[in-house]
Amino acid sequence: MKNILILGSTGSIGTQSLEIIEAFRDKLTVKGLASGKNNLALLKDQIIKFAPQIVCVPDLEAKNWLRQNLTNSSVKPEIVYDESGLKEFVSFNGADTIISAMVGISGLKPNIWAVKANKTILLANKETMVTGGGLINNLLSKHNSQIIPLDSEHSAIFQCLSGRRPDSIHKLILTGSGGPFLHKPLHEFKNISLDEALNHPKWKMGPKITIDSATLMNKGLEIIEAKWLFKVDPKQIEVIIHPESIIHSMVEFMDGSIIGQFGKTSMLGPIHYALFYDENIYPNINHYLDLTQIGQLNFQKPDLVRFPLLKLASQIACLEDSYACALNAANEVVNLAFLENRIAFLDIFKIIERTIDKHIPQRIDDLESIIAVDQISRLIANEFLTKICS
Repeated sequence: MKNILILGSTGSIGTQSLEIIEAFRDKLTVKGLASGKNNLALLKDQIIKFAPQIVCVPDLEAKNWLRQNLTNSSVKPEIVYDESGLKEFVSFNGADTIISAMVGISGLKPNIWAVKANKTILLANKETMVTGGGLINNLLSKHNSQIIPLDSEHSAIFQCLSGRRPDSIHKLILTGSGGPFLHKPLHEFKNISLDEALNHPKWKMGPKITIDSATLMNKGLEIIEAKWLFKVDPKQIEVIIHPESIIHSMVEFMDGSIIGQFGKTSMLGPIHYALFYDENIYPNINHYLDLTQIGQLNFQKPDLVRFPLLKLASQIACLEDSYACALNAANEVVNLAFLENRIAFLDIFKIIERTIDKHIPQRIDDLESIIAVDQISRLIANEFLTKICS
């Protein structure tokens, strides 16, 4: 029996994880749920349905709301809040596995605590490895903890590498659909609306990652994450556009052979694999691929002129680690600004590039130094943001 905590239970990954847990109640049990304030009503329903022992919310107001709205329920979990409560949550002794689905660098601290608490981390929060991959890997070597990737691309690579020696790897190939603007003329980018950017052609995801997919920043962040997850030289990582989104990623080996992981565009597969990667337990599904219906699979190089953030992230993957932290901070600032309709689509590129131009590289080998780089990079990004908005 796996005893599970979910960080981000009301988001896309969290709700799909609970679907799988519900289907395997004899093998999986929810010990804890953590969520932000935006969907407390859903969190309440999840609490009633899965009866966790511990629940974490951001603040006392959210705790009091939950406590009041659970008055008539027989389920009475311990409810903790703020940063101290989050640390207590991820360190909960009754759980061995954490599904880490928080958004942004906010997932870094709880994932560090989870490693130190010897948990198995099913990681959907790519920003943890982008900003603190070196620190995380150092901690993993000292604790009885491990990370199993949940992102579809990194899950695919993880599966392709099963049973393979690290020195057999020639290249990791991350695939991407190309997002909603793969064929949109570059001169029309200045008129891209928020609704257009949120209309991903293949995947249904949260708003932050959907915008990152529209700019191809998502692929850039995945390069940096893969560097740390699989301990490879960034020059061994390639991104190719695969519009059908059937092959979720591939590995090319030293003998010239390529192994790819095929599947439908659903996160249920990667989540199920991560939950049962060490067991022969399979889902009861009726959506197997019919390759004859797909007909053909297409591949092309990404257009780095139209999507300059992918090129920038590829370069940063080879630089001092603080550059990746600065890149992530600037991206989080402008991603939110675009979601709030405060800037135009092309402003995303401008602000991130200007922030990186001003970055002074420094050593980041602990949480405090990572946070310091993140904060100063946000200040710089917000300065450029203010100038554009004024």
